Amino acid sequence: MTETSAGPEQKAPAKGGSRLRGALGAFLGAFLGAFLSDLLLFLLPDDVGELALLVSMMLVGWTACWGYRLLRGYRSMRFAQWTVRAALMIGQPLALAVVFTLTSLWKAYGTLAVHADTLAVTFSRTLARLLQRDSLPYWVMLVLLSLLFVRLSWGGLLKYVDPAWYSDPRRLARIGGGGAAFNMPPCWPLPPAEHIPEQFEVEKGKLTVDGSTITFKPWAKPRRHFQIGDVAGVVLGVSTGFNILYDRENRELARFAWSRKNALLFGQYLVAQGIPFVDPNGAPVAVRAPERRSVSRQFTLREGKFCLVFGWLGVALFGTAALVCLLLMEDGERLMYTAMALPILGVFVGLLLSYYNRRLEVDGELVTYTNSLRQTVQFRFSDIAEIKPGLNSCKLKSTQGKTLARFGTNMETAALLMDRWTQYKQERNDIHE
Repeated sequence: MTETSAGPEQKAPAKGGSRLRGALGAFLGAFLGAFLSDLLLFLLPDDVGELALLVSMMLVGWTACWGYRLLRGYRSMRFAQWTVRAALMIGQPLALAVVFTLTSLWKAYGTLAVHADTLAVTFSRTLARLLQRDSLPYWVMLVLLSLLFVRLSWGGLLKYVDPAWYSDPRRLARIGGGGAAFNMPPCWPLPPAEHIPEQFEVEKGKLTVDGSTITFKPWAKPRRHFQIGDVAGVVLGVSTGFNILYDRENRELARFAWSRKNALLFGQYLVAQGIPFVDPNGAPVAVRAPERRSVSRQFTLREGKFCLVFGWLGVALFGTAALVCLLLMEDGERLMYTAMALPILGVFVGLLLSYYNRRLEVDGELVTYTNSLRQTVQFRFSDIAEIKPGLNSCKLKSTQGKTLARFGTNMETAALLMDRWTQYKQERNDIHE
């Protein structure tokens, strides 16, 4: 990451620690975690003991990272990750062999206090059994899944290797969300706010604004109170992350996502207070649409080519699946799988209908809206009281609060409609004045 004056700065961490100690700690941690969890497989009942496999897969990565940190390994994320992976690949099968050896000795002699030659012979026989064709897939799968689950422990490893980047708002803005549409910005750049109340809440009190005071209530942590003047900027997170408010010392103050109630209002509040927005790379982000002197008075909003391509692909895939279910499966399975495929097929059919039929046509003052089922309604610009933004869509509301039409922010020329609406409001205000 390069430093930038526009966004939060990150200082390069000072290298330190020992490669040898890190490798030793990772191996000991992996071996200990695998040994204890594999041992449960033999101590617990059969119907419960198999859960030890899942425990082993998830625990061994954490213990390897814990060992690397405890013995103060080299502070390089790449070196640490590959060292932990190597420790898993060696420590997991070795621990499995040791557990099998100990259980074999106990069953054969009733004690673990045996001669060194007996121990060596039993251990070599155990290794030979693990390398047999019927046993090899078992522990190979165990190692591969352990390498998959170790990714859950990278955060704790990063906290030791590079604590500055671990707590950096740009990194936090990329993680921690709840799905692909968790933080999709509504009608970006932000539409101007007609009225920002003195007090309001975001996400049922998780964020509270009271004038210039902001209160943030993180999960399982005490509340944070700070002033709007303490906010140095906001990092706009990706769709699966958060938007992070940070202070002048590059510390996180609060976080929010666009999909939460009143999040758009909070964003407009920050813009009104002059708070800068940056992307996860630290580059400034324009929060206002550029003013245009002339706006076309005749244009059409329609779905983009993505709906056409994605719709036909989905119809071909799930239509074929539904046809196969009807023709080749037995009655019980046919009904079950067809019932599963048809609703998904309906979604893709809806995309195609939306592409071919859905339109919002503007011709001067006259607006014509046609939905996916070819139902048409006409109204004038003077009938529109507001354009209410939502998550990836906007509503045209009348003065009585009725929804006149809907359009997606990703539709072609959607930004042109917002510009035309802004121009119309300015013209209407000039007439009233």
